[in-house]
Parts: sequence; C-alpha cells; structure tokens
Amino acid sequence: MANDPAIVTDLKDEDASAITLAENIARKSLDPIDEACAYQSRIESFGWSIDDLSKYAGTSTIHIQFRLKLLKLIPEIQKLIREGTSRSDMPKSWPVRVWILIFSYWPFQNCETIQSHNGWFRSIVSN
Repeated sequence: MANDPAIVTDLKDEDASAITLAENIARKSLDPIDEACAYQSRIESFGWSIDDLSKYAGTSTIHIQFRLKLLKLIPEIQKLIREGTSRSDMPKSWPVRVWILIFSYWPFQNCETIQSHNGWFRSIVSN
C-alpha cells in the first residue's frame, strides 16, 4: 500500500455535508433529480436556505429553485427527466416530450407566469 499524503480533520455533520454537496454537484453524471434530492436533503436535515445551498454548491439560487421544483413533478415525469439527461449538455438535450410533460404539470401561479415560461421553453427546444 502506498503512503499517499492526506489531510484528516474532524468535521461536524453539517460541514461535511457542505463539502460533499460541492463535490457531488460538480459531477457530470449527476442527473437533475438526484441534484434536487441533494438540495432537499440539506434543507430538511440542516434547515439550509436557498442562499445557503447556493453558497455551498457554487451555483445560482435560480438554478437551485428550478431543481427543487422538479421534485414536485409526478414520478413518471421525473423518470423521463432522468432518462433524458444522459448527455452532458443538459437540459437542452432533454427530449421535447419531457419538456412538454413538465409544462403540463408545472405548478404555475398565473397566466403571465405561463407566458414567460413558454417563451423560455421555446428558446430551449429551438436551440
């Protein structure tokens, strides 16, 4: 066995969770549903806010909010999202059928929200 240098330190669960979150989010193979579950787990376990998640994961609050909304979709759509994210250029690589299903079940608040999201949807699928 080789003697590789290593830094060993005692961490609280929350501190260790912050480190593992950053490492896991950086993985290319992580699908959006697993990513959302990682965020939700920290919210439930440590009471982290969206801002806390953003700081520890190194991503925007909007990105995190979008991912968390995926957890509200029915399991069948979540499965399609998982299947449609095998390429590294997601979400643009998601099949159109996934996006159509997402927008069919998305919890929109009003017509203005739907219109703004439909424009965003069209820009994604047309690229």
